[in-house]
Order: sequence, then structure tokens, then C-alpha cells
Amino acid sequence: NRFSLPQAVNSDNAAITLEFDSDSVIVENNVIDKMSNCIVFTPRPGSVISNIKIAGNVCTNVGKPGSGNGSNAGFINLHSGQENFSIDGLKVYNNTFVADPQNRPWFGIELGGSVSGVTHNLDIRNNILAHVFGWGVIQGRAGGVVADVVNIGSNNFFDISMSSAPSWVGAQPTNYTAGINLSVDPAFVSASDHRLRSGSPMIDAGANVGRAYKGSSPDIGFAEY
Repeated sequence: NRFSLPQAVNSDNAAITLEFDSDSVIVENNVIDKMSNCIVFTPRPGSVISNIKIAGNVCTNVGKPGSGNGSNAGFINLHSGQENFSIDGLKVYNNTFVADPQNRPWFGIELGGSVSGVTHNLDIRNNILAHVFGWGVIQGRAGGVVADVVNIGSNNFFDISMSSAPSWVGAQPTNYTAGINLSVDPAFVSASDHRLRSGSPMIDAGANVGRAYKGSSPDIGFAEY
């Protein structure tokens, strides 16, 4: 699928919104362009977000034109103002997320700030996140629930203004695998073509997450070179 606007607008919009409970959802191999948000979850009190896979998507020109840096936008947002929901099983693999460098969103992947329920089994690998103002990955504003069983590695956090390291507003997760994450120019084919060109440091730099790949190891990002 392709989700896009003729031109970016200074408003809150999203290509894909998942409301209330979300169970066994696959969001895969989509093209998203000129939206302020790519994928948004809007749980209600007591909702459960479970068994979600977001993989192989390319999401470009994310942000709100004219708003400047730090706008309320982002790639994946799991926070709706309700701070008592659960996340149990979220896989984010081999996506390419590129923000508007002139109107950068605060967050790349915002994991919610639930103060009850569980935040469990998060696996974020082989993604490119570029031009974010705040943090590439962050657990949200409340952060009362300590995440458990978390793997964040083999990603490329490029041109992140504040911190490329994942940020935890509450305590750092238990059973946390903080893998090696890069912070380098991914070397896209061009400004409008986000495949990898020859010599890209993303080539064969990923982890095997069960998706088909060429070469000695998977590439980082949505497209295999």
C-alpha cells in the first residue's frame, strides 16, 4: 500500500491508526510519505496492544511543515494520553523512517508511558531512523511500568539531535539486550530514493530476525541491496 498526501500539512495526521485493543496485527511493506505520523496506537484505559509486527515499511518526509523542530509527530507512537494500558509483544524490523530535517519530530518510536499493566517483549532491530529532534526510541512521559524482555540492536539512529541512545523515563528495562546500534549516514541512493547504494554501511550490518535477505547478513532498513 501507499499512503501519502500531495504535500505535507501542518496538522496531526497518520497513515495508520490502531484504536483500543490491537491483537495480532501485521503492518508490512508499505510506503508512507508526507504524513506527520506513520503509525499511531490510541489505546483506552485497560487496552492491550499485543502480538504486533511492523516490518519492511518506508516512511519519509515525516513532520509538520512550518512548525520547526520538536513538533508533536513521529514514526511510531504508542501513547494517547491514557496511561494504563499494556504492551505485550511488539516487533519492529527492517523499516526505514526518515523525517523532514527542517521540521523534526520529537520522537522516532515512542513506546508509551503506562503506569499500570505490562510493557513486555519489545524487539526493535534493523531499522533506520533519521533526522529526529529528541530521541530515536523513548519510553514515554509517565514511565511507571518497567519494561521487561527488550531487544534494541542493529539499528541506525542517524542525525538525532539530542540522543541516539534509547531513553527510559522510568527505570531501564529488565532482561534488556542493548545491542550495537550505529549512528552513520545510511548512504541512500538519493534524497528521494531510500534504497541503499553500493558501499552503504547498512549492507550486511543487520541481525537475522527471520526475514529473507541477501548476502552474509541482513541489511538495515527496508530494502535489501
